[in-house]
Amino acid sequence: LGCDIENHSMTHSYMDKMTAEEIAEYINTLNDKIKDITGEAPKFFRPPYIAVNNVMYDTIDMTFISGLGCNDWDDKVTTDRRVLVLQRRAKDGLIFLLHDAEGNSQTVEALDEAIPYLLEQGFQFATISELFALKGIEVSGDDTNIYTDLVEQ
Repeated sequence: LGCDIENHSMTHSYMDKMTAEEIAEYINTLNDKIKDITGEAPKFFRPPYIAVNNVMYDTIDMTFISGLGCNDWDDKVTTDRRVLVLQRRAKDGLIFLLHDAEGNSQTVEALDEAIPYLLEQGFQFATISELFALKGIEVSGDDTNIYTDLVEQ
């Protein structure tokens, strides 16, 4: 489908509480699995809970990403609220943080409404790799940024 498949951890644990060895094992095991399945190694890492520390930056040789969320992991956040956040907060270079967990139909419904609206407003959609290339930002494991907005970095 042309999607990027990246690393978000194996178990969604607080990796900022792990040792360097535990972090390396988690990252390397999942990266290997992703590469075995897709043929390409991940370049980006989205830390669970957006919890990071220097041990993670020193151990994980990937570019860290996050995104602007609409708390769509919370069933109490309505479809209409999700649409509103997507429509009002969208801007050039912004990464949206959305969840595709089983049973999260409200995000799918919100996207069904928000995507046509955003396209009408002139927005384009891109994979993470495409967005970084379009913005001229080098993908580097030495970088200690956590990217959400590629215009304001």
